[in-house]
Amino acid sequence: MALTSPSDLFSPDAGDGYALVTDLAAMQDSVQAALVIQANYGAGTTTARNANLATFPDGAKWYDTTLSEEYRRIAGAWVSAFDPATYTYTPALTASTTNPSLGSGGNFLQEGKYRYLPGGEVEARVRLRFGTTGATAGSGPYAVSLPVAADTSYYTITPDSTLGGPIGIAALNDNTNAPAATNCVVELNNSTGVRFVSVGSGLLRLSENNLWTWGASDIITFIVRYKHA
Repeated sequence: MALTSPSDLFSPDAGDGYALVTDLAAMQDSVQAALVIQANYGAGTTTARNANLATFPDGAKWYDTTLSEEYRRIAGAWVSAFDPATYTYTPALTASTTNPSLGSGGNFLQEGKYRYLPGGEVEARVRLRFGTTGATAGSGPYAVSLPVAADTSYYTITPDSTLGGPIGIAALNDNTNAPAATNCVVELNNSTGVRFVSVGSGLLRLSENNLWTWGASDIITFIVRYKHA
């Protein structure tokens, strides 16, 4: 079989033995793959790109002839293939049994920033600080939401007792009981959130009383980089 250019379609050539069914099956698969690529790729002006947003699925690409720039459809919007812009989101701190509350007042913080990187990746930075009023630790292992869903087929998501695929690092500060600080590993909890694992002496999931009892003015900050869905 020979390959056509530029679509790489299988085509019989003079050197092939006669195998009609096999050749037709190979041609069918290669044509179908080319059609999928074609269906998920567009080109034209900025006006045309915006007008055709709804006709493309997430993951589709568009070459903008007005801006000479390639875009990808992500979460229902066109995003530059290399987008230097920084976006904001509100990260949610949750727990497996009872969700904690960051409360309010004092130096309360609940902020997240993220940006898209080449290669289908996202970088996110999060800062959480329990307030001085109404802060509660909740119960159960902690998790924090991500701004964009992760591609879980690219990572190993494991039970709590084993370490999966780290995607970042966190800095933890205890200002409730005694000034203390430490780092821990950040890994995927599922496609929409991360968990925190201390690997100093065994594997400990961050929870309401690990590595200490969480309360007013305690801080969780982290940075992660991962492939998005």
